[in-house]
Amino acid sequence: MKFLLWLKKLAKRLNPVLPIGGLTITDDSLYFLLLQEGIAPRMATLRLVPGIIQDGRVKNGAQFQQALTELHRQVGGEGKPVHAVLSLPPALVYTQSFGVPLLQEARLLESVRLNLEMISPIDFNTAYAGWQKIGENQAEGTQTEILGALAEAKAVDEVTAAVERAGFVIAAVEFPAL
Repeated sequence: MKFLLWLKKLAKRLNPVLPIGGLTITDDSLYFLLLQEGIAPRMATLRLVPGIIQDGRVKNGAQFQQALTELHRQVGGEGKPVHAVLSLPPALVYTQSFGVPLLQEARLLESVRLNLEMISPIDFNTAYAGWQKIGENQAEGTQTEILGALAEAKAVDEVTAAVERAGFVIAAVEFPAL
């Protein structure tokens, strides 16, 4: 029994669970929240000066960088990385649901990609695209319901680069509809 407890402690030391918070960016604010078992929540909100971000796009990179650095300081990240799931500004991501027939996995991937290309309001070759199964629809034959998301890669890269320069480590990037 003691050996099993020792083994569990060793496993935790060799493979520790990293605390990961949520970082949300909107046109007017930055929000960070970290919930960790046994530790008081770390939370910070920072209002942005109007015009730093408009319609989800960074318009003043220097002020955006300052704001992210200040938020990082507020959550206790001084000199150390803070891991976060980044939620992009809602206006930066185009989302739409659509249905595809029930298909085998390889065919499903091909069908979803073609549908994403067709619904994309931006050049698909310069976009990040992702999707998730959200259900099945029996009304018009059996279909798999898909939620697709697209964002201009250049705009996303600008946001993620600033977040990383401020000292955050991005564990994942999501959008508010999720």
